[in-house]
Amino acid sequence: MKRTDIDLTSLVPNGDMKYGMSGGVLEMTATRAIHDVGYNIRRDKLTSYMRLPGAYRLPVVIDLCVKIDSPEMLLLIGGGHISFASPWMENRRIEDIAEPSGKPKTYDNFMPLNEFVKISVTYELKSMRIAIDGEERYFSTRERYMKASGFAALNEKGFVFGVTCTKRAELSVKSITVTEYGSDAPAARNAINEIKKPAHDVTINEATNLQNAPLSPAPVKPTFGSVTADLPPDIKDEVIVTDGYLKSLSHLKFKRTIEKHGNKVTYVESSRGFSYAMYMSGGYMHHSFQWYIVAYGVPENWGRKANPLEAVLAEIVSASPGLAGRIYYDLCECVNCRENCLAKTVYSFREQKKTTCHGQVFLKMTRADFNDAREFIGLYNEIIKSE
Repeated sequence: MKRTDIDLTSLVPNGDMKYGMSGGVLEMTATRAIHDVGYNIRRDKLTSYMRLPGAYRLPVVIDLCVKIDSPEMLLLIGGGHISFASPWMENRRIEDIAEPSGKPKTYDNFMPLNEFVKISVTYELKSMRIAIDGEERYFSTRERYMKASGFAALNEKGFVFGVTCTKRAELSVKSITVTEYGSDAPAARNAINEIKKPAHDVTINEATNLQNAPLSPAPVKPTFGSVTADLPPDIKDEVIVTDGYLKSLSHLKFKRTIEKHGNKVTYVESSRGFSYAMYMSGGYMHHSFQWYIVAYGVPENWGRKANPLEAVLAEIVSASPGLAGRIYYDLCECVNCRENCLAKTVYSFREQKKTTCHGQVFLKMTRADFNDAREFIGLYNEIIKSE
């Protein structure tokens, strides 16, 4: 058995990462979107992360003590990954380390935000286990790597580990320990005997009952009150204030709709091709706005209904330069985009350029970001008023 307590200052940045040490804790965030909006995560497209030094062989246990302020965190292992605290729409929470398949594979990866959590991941030759704060969340004896033809060679070379988070999420890492068990595989099993079993075996078929799953698994028509019920009180207040604010605008006429499973509340301004959406996921949420694409009727008439983002930023930069800069930074960069995507557009601002689908701005569940959304939409409403 070989136990390695990772020196957090030895992690190596890859891609677009902002990081630093504070009181013995590694603080990090990605400064560019790390995967596409649909959360169809591919490990080969995850290019922004902090890499652990060295490479590690199975059987192995990796223990982390981490805190994150908004969804989500990812642990990268070889050619795969495991996600934690992700929204319900992410359908690839686990990707195989040796033979990535790109197929949906989910598990209950809920973890509380803004508090340190202990994560333990065990990879043995014939079993795999994930535990969060001492509770088993996933156990499998049927992972692809266990039967992969080239696994022995990969394992001899060793697997590289890394950690990352979504753009603007703040990830704090207090400790990382990697334990390689070599021929002492039973010791790995003994090391996790104290892990608490869930009340019942969670299967993929039960995904709709997970804590950060769709809010209305039963065939009950959701209401605004029901889809916001599980949100933290301060965020719920912001959602209610924003709902009232959008209804009060005089020139942007929004129509509110709630997705049939209660996963999304959308405000559409059809005359402008503009929409604002809140994505609900149990105790998690995020929100965004964008200019949408018309994709009905004959194909030759498909396209963007409006593309005024650059013009709006140019209008508001004099009144609120800080807001304009933040909104441009919050644009969700294209990742793994289709070659002929109709929504893909290059946006320029202050001699910078970003390629983004729909002009989509992704925001966190914070008071500051809700204020930014309301202020931006309010200024957009004033611009329309003066036309």
